[in-house]
Amino acid sequence: MTPIAPFLAILFLAFLAEGLTEYLARPVIQGLTNPDPEPPAEPYTKPLWLRYVALTVGVGLAMAFRADLFAAIGLAAIHPWLAYVLTGILVGRGSNYVHDLIDTWRSAQP
Repeated sequence: MTPIAPFLAILFLAFLAEGLTEYLARPVIQGLTNPDPEPPAEPYTKPLWLRYVALTVGVGLAMAFRADLFAAIGLAAIHPWLAYVLTGILVGRGSNYVHDLIDTWRSAQP
């Protein structure tokens, strides 16, 4: 395995966390909290709960796939689950960056 492979795997998990959060969790939670389908008139701001959903999805994915970014850079955690949780936090946070990148790309297209 090449040295960059673990980082590409984490990036892939961040994309997956973004997709799961935006396309599965967001419509369900928005439907429960705001049944009005009309979008707000003011500029869109991400709700705070969306960060926690992304965090939960990221940790869940990292634990399911045993993603350990720390082992990839030569750090060993005392408990493997701790490394999975911390990697999951990075994946969940990374999904926000992926979302911003996708929004920038979409707005730049004609």
